[in-house]
Amino acid sequence: MKTITLLVALLSLVNIHGQSWINYTSADGLIEGIPSSLIQADDGKIWFSDWTLSTSPGIGNFDGTTWETIGMTDDGVPSNAINDVFQDDLGNFWFVTFDDVGVVNYDGTTWNIYTTEDGLVNNDMWEVFQDSEGNMWFTGFGISKFDGTNWTNFSVIDGQSFVADTMLEDANGDFWFASSLGLLKYDGVDWRVFTTADGFSSDRPGALFYDSNNNLWVASYLQGGGFDKFDGTTVTTYSFSDGISNIDVRYSNAMNEDSDGKIYIGTNFGIAVFDGSDWSSISLADGLPEEHIRGIVIDDQEKFWISTFAGLSKYDPTLGIFETLKEAFSFYPNPASSSVQLKTDAIINRVEIYSLLGNKVAEQTQRGLKKIDISQLASGTYLVKVVDANNLVGIQKLVVE
Repeated sequence: MKTITLLVALLSLVNIHGQSWINYTSADGLIEGIPSSLIQADDGKIWFSDWTLSTSPGIGNFDGTTWETIGMTDDGVPSNAINDVFQDDLGNFWFVTFDDVGVVNYDGTTWNIYTTEDGLVNNDMWEVFQDSEGNMWFTGFGISKFDGTNWTNFSVIDGQSFVADTMLEDANGDFWFASSLGLLKYDGVDWRVFTTADGFSSDRPGALFYDSNNNLWVASYLQGGGFDKFDGTTVTTYSFSDGISNIDVRYSNAMNEDSDGKIYIGTNFGIAVFDGSDWSSISLADGLPEEHIRGIVIDDQEKFWISTFAGLSKYDPTLGIFETLKEAFSFYPNPASSSVQLKTDAIINRVEIYSLLGNKVAEQTQRGLKKIDISQLASGTYLVKVVDANNLVGIQKLVVE
């Protein structure tokens, strides 16, 4: 296992006042790829995994000071492509592989591999879950339940084979699965399938979350009409008309709730936040380094750990989401057509320009930048991101005529 002690000089701090955001990449010790699965372990460490097929380690953890990476070559883990990481109530770690290796249990010393030869329904599985009785469940091409000795498999429901992306257990002990058949409910005996005919906004849900008020949240990736909240009787769908900028959710790991009951849903374009009545967002303009959200963990100190295509970010909401460099710079004219002038006391070394869909459309790098060339941009509204000599970031909107 490889460990790297964190050097403060390597941090990319995205806050000029209170360091609300700290962004980590592989340069700091983070595993390469996209850390899409996140958990906080019993000892407080943040564990993460990367599913991409590569030779670099697919598992890592961070205790706030030291990074540890775990890979095939030196550490005994059978795969570098890890879909999901989970810690059970005995403290053992479970990993689900992406390259048909099966599922893996790690007790801190020994790696135990389970495949179809041992009873797993399929070697291509995506997530792992532990129920209230201690049984381990695995979802993917079918569903497997493992009690430590015996396997129970489900590969056909109502005469149809299916894919199950994720699962959870509600307060009544019923199990819910996001699947290719629709939203599945299993009471231990019978299965029921919920679809758009039952009021849900998608026949192909992909992410589930169960909040502290016993509401089931259901979301989809590229195939849904919004976020569905199901209280057991009524489905309430929230979508663009409610002020949500994006409704595409890739993983259940991107949905969470804080101690105040606010719901956070990571989408393909930032984080949607629901306070029980109104929706707001956390976006690039607020310091979020990249908009494709893959995981959100709220640790025991109420700090947020957010995984994106740009790496792993730590966000401290108590320090103020809007306290960024954007208060320290401006540009003129705005609107503009060919170029704009920067007005700031900071030394700006890089400017990046993004469309409102989050795509980078232009970049300029030069120490002490004062003028931004926008002559090649089409008319429209853009987000201009400036980075100063201390790697502090500010973002403001620019209208190009």
